[in-house]
Amino acid sequence: MIEKEISLDRFEYGGVNKIDNYRLRIGKSSVYSAYIMKLLQGDPFVIGFAGGIGGRYIKNFLDRNRIKSNFIWKDDELQSCFKIIDAEGTETILLDRTAKFDDRDSKNLRHRVIANMQDAECVLINGDTLGPMSQGMMQETLTLAKKAGKHTVLCAEGMNILDFLQTAPYAWIVDDEQLAVFGVKDAEVRKTLANLHEMLVNYKVRYIFYATGEGIYGISRNKIVLTAFSGIDITPVPWFKEAIAGGVAIGIKRKYEFEKIMKIAYAIYATVDQSKFPEVCTRKEIDSVAKKSKVIEIYNKGNFVKF
Repeated sequence: MIEKEISLDRFEYGGVNKIDNYRLRIGKSSVYSAYIMKLLQGDPFVIGFAGGIGGRYIKNFLDRNRIKSNFIWKDDELQSCFKIIDAEGTETILLDRTAKFDDRDSKNLRHRVIANMQDAECVLINGDTLGPMSQGMMQETLTLAKKAGKHTVLCAEGMNILDFLQTAPYAWIVDDEQLAVFGVKDAEVRKTLANLHEMLVNYKVRYIFYATGEGIYGISRNKIVLTAFSGIDITPVPWFKEAIAGGVAIGIKRKYEFEKIMKIAYAIYATVDQSKFPEVCTRKEIDSVAKKSKVIEIYNKGNFVKF
């Protein structure tokens, strides 16, 4: 998604409004997953759709960071968010999700995924299930990756994510908003974690990463841990899941232990900062927080041992 932020002295509905400042930046996008992978000295390759001015902006961002990509180009932008902010800080948001996909788009994506699957070590699926076509394309990509024996990281949003879990992704990144969509979130954190653990077992997911205000909970078949650092107050950016997913993918590719992946994921969560765009964070910041963070075991082989 491309965010177009417009600042003005006052907003007059139906009148002529003078713009004081105009800013273009990338919103929720797998671009941030690729950026974090590159920051951690990985070699990401981005496949997907792009269009319009926003698509060219994203392509330029990837090129500047030396991130390889192969986009299917559309005439129009896929998603845009126009944010109008007046002098008092009141925001008016216009959301454009009018872009449509067709059978030709699906075939083109399939060909590109198949052509590049052989060289992939880990496949990260990112995006919104905006309609049956986009959902179908993501689901098919997961299926192709599974057949090719690749580890998959799921970081998608929408009403039908449970269908994606049927492919048993290696890792799944979730947040409160996504869990509320299908009724897994509970007022009691322990109950939410128990629900997630049950899903992990039922869908044969290897790891689930659940980011909250307390830190990041990591869930595996035999363990649930919380990773945090008391010296940091986290203000999550809108695209924190995408950023975390990039670190998780690198950890899986390099066969890191669960606890080490947790520390990297938490460090990314704590350091990414939208106000620093286009840099957002540095490798030095990630390494520093990862060293200071603590992994606390709260569940072991059927029992909550600390909570």
